[in-house]
Amino acid sequence: MFSFQTIYISDEVVLAFIDCVFRHEAVWNRQHPDYKNIHHRNDEWNDIAAEMDQPIDELQEKWASLQSIYRKYRSKLNRSMVTGSGADEIDHPRWFAFAAMSFLDATTDCGNTVNTVS
Repeated sequence: MFSFQTIYISDEVVLAFIDCVFRHEAVWNRQHPDYKNIHHRNDEWNDIAAEMDQPIDELQEKWASLQSIYRKYRSKLNRSMVTGSGADEIDHPRWFAFAAMSFLDATTDCGNTVNTVS
């Protein structure tokens, strides 16, 4: 059975962690040539762990959590920006790390699609 603990990490440390991940693009950018190279990505995570002085598994868990939170706020923002919405109706995220995580927007864009209905 798993035991989940909530460990407090200051906003400043979280922002430093996000910046560190940003600088190791192969960890988060699916378009990066080394993204699919698991050995290279593990090396990147080792570098991040050394820089943050934290265990890799905790950092990977934190990164997954941050991505999930970002996607939630990004989805909420996108839903509020429907045609006809006034500026006061747009739900601007108040999460402290939203702007820092915005580099992920490039990875969530849809690729080219093919119409298979003829």
